[in-house]
Amino acid sequence: MSKFLDKAGLQILAAKIKEAADSSASVGDLSSLDTDSKTDIVSAINELYDAMFDVSYIRDPSAWQDSNVTSDSWYTPVELSDGTLVAGSTGSSGIKYSTDKGATWQDSNVTSSSWYTPVELSDGTLVAGSIGSSGIKYSTDKGATWQDSNVTSSSWYTPVELSDGTLVVGSSNKLGIKYCASIKKATPKWEST
Repeated sequence: MSKFLDKAGLQILAAKIKEAADSSASVGDLSSLDTDSKTDIVSAINELYDAMFDVSYIRDPSAWQDSNVTSDSWYTPVELSDGTLVAGSTGSSGIKYSTDKGATWQDSNVTSSSWYTPVELSDGTLVAGSIGSSGIKYSTDKGATWQDSNVTSSSWYTPVELSDGTLVVGSSNKLGIKYCASIKKATPKWEST
């Protein structure tokens, strides 16, 4: 906890803010402070403001906005551990990713075919199954680029990762179930069960 965020520190800061507001003076010259101290002060002021005014952030489900993707059909994106969003197209637009909470989307190197929503594995690798006939692909860079696995044809659902790291995936084209004992080395090798 920051030294500015305890009760006494907040009371002192509140008094300085009130004094500055009453006298139209500045709180002081902050230019000589290091970045961490400035960040602590800003955080304390924001916390104080939130506490004083009981601020809550309200999402309005009736206020949807368009992103830069306005065509094709898309599965619900998956949010990765770093906040990146990745989505597969149900049409023929491939896989896209967003680093700004979905406002804008970038093309990955997979720009065609249909893809189920990828899954993020425990090591950060993404795996996606094709709806069409493009097999199973994986990404090690948060969805920007995708590589082929040894399954390069037919349609496969989104795999599941088991507690030991094994992956299991089912086919939507009556080709059974495949498993992948390890995806952490080079190209994943899928085997039939």
